[in-house]
Amino acid sequence: MVGEAIACAARRLGAHADAVLARIGGRLGVEARAAAAILAKLAPGDERMQRAQWLATARHPVPPGLRSIHATWIEAALAEQPARARTAVADGGDMTDVWLARRALAGFAAMPPPSTIARTPIELPALAPDALRAWLERAGADHLARAAEIAGGDALALARTSLGEALDRIARAPRLGQLGSKRAILQRCAGIANDELRLARLGARVAAPHLDDVARRQVIQRLPRALALVIRADLDGFAGDPHPVSWSALA
Repeated sequence: MVGEAIACAARRLGAHADAVLARIGGRLGVEARAAAAILAKLAPGDERMQRAQWLATARHPVPPGLRSIHATWIEAALAEQPARARTAVADGGDMTDVWLARRALAGFAAMPPPSTIARTPIELPALAPDALRAWLERAGADHLARAAEIAGGDALALARTSLGEALDRIARAPRLGQLGSKRAILQRCAGIANDELRLARLGARVAAPHLDDVARRQVIQRLPRALALVIRADLDGFAGDPHPVSWSALA
């Protein structure tokens, strides 16, 4: 939201806009340059409409789709804020309340409308929290099952007991032959503890290269904070995976 507002403001600088945006560091700089690139591709009328929409959003006291952010994240954001901030987020109020709400929620990205299916990567954060976790765990299970096939022996025998459904899935289209090279699969599986979060972490690694910076933040915000804090490193660490799994094998 802030990056989009910066991009809108930079448009007034004309030929100097790109140079100014290039000097903004960190996540805000990345978001501002991405938003500026979107504006640059639009026809003049569409560009003005998009800027108007972004600026209207920036003036709103809470990010769009606030209800889609998991309640545990909201609670954490409000924990160290004055009591009035909680009321401001829920009910709005005067300019002081607007400032308090923005201060508490400034770190959150706008969320997409809810969806029951992820046909494209940008729809993944729109799933309900339980459905999103199940999606990640299913993708992780498929990958772990394929790793067991590669290893063979005792690993495959164990997988037939604990990952039987995943073994069936990866034996059929669209997953058959679309999970990547053996080396890439084993690299994604490396370093993950054998605990209750291993499938979600592996699923995050698989999904990461299909998600841009905003979509990864949205996925994190959609999940319970305790889980999200664990898989965030996997999403960020594998965002640049040079040999990603085919999206058709995931969706």
